[in-house]
Amino acid sequence: MGDENAPLGLLLGSYLNMDMIGRLTDKLVLQGTGSSDYWEGAIERRNAPIGLPITIQPDTYLPTDATNFYLRKVPILSAFTGAHSDYHTPRDTVDKINYPATTKIAKLMGLITRGLAIESSAPKYVKVDPPKNRGARGFRVYLGTIPDYSQGEIIGVKLSGVAENGPAGKAGVKGGDVIVGLAGKNILNIYDYTDAMADLKVGEETEIVVKREEEELTLKLVPGSRD
Repeated sequence: MGDENAPLGLLLGSYLNMDMIGRLTDKLVLQGTGSSDYWEGAIERRNAPIGLPITIQPDTYLPTDATNFYLRKVPILSAFTGAHSDYHTPRDTVDKINYPATTKIAKLMGLITRGLAIESSAPKYVKVDPPKNRGARGFRVYLGTIPDYSQGEIIGVKLSGVAENGPAGKAGVKGGDVIVGLAGKNILNIYDYTDAMADLKVGEETEIVVKREEEELTLKLVPGSRD
């Protein structure tokens, strides 16, 4: 039987994750680079012959399996090409995969892995405190928003799209909008957004504030349920 308290940092040098890499349209997002000072230099070296457009995301607390390794003192690196409205639906078909880009991403991660294998020591783990106000609360509220994880330094939460017929879509929210307010709370980043969502109630109308180009819109929104 496995020991969930085993010191993985003494057993594993690092954890690399390819999380939804088939739909590259803009930039490859490499997440978790703040978990070790090793990553940025390695990414730059290994990508030089490949030439992928890359956005670096230092955050180490991610909505993916990699976080479980990071919390056990293992440096992480997660490749991600962004969420899309076909996710977890029958519309996510093979003809929509960007095969040439996926091949390049696999090559990049392979080169990084090979580089790790020949290093004299494992990447040094960097401890990063969780963002303030980011709790472990669970919630089943569903809005149908798809964050753009390559948004860079934009204040708020930029959306790459919204789920068809989801609560946000019905409220008039569109892909490309930047969420700056929800239920009376200012939204500066994804953590503010998830915290605000945790306080919403299914079926109880609230307001969402979005920036669309130069215009700020306040829209009525009725949260749905994931159940």
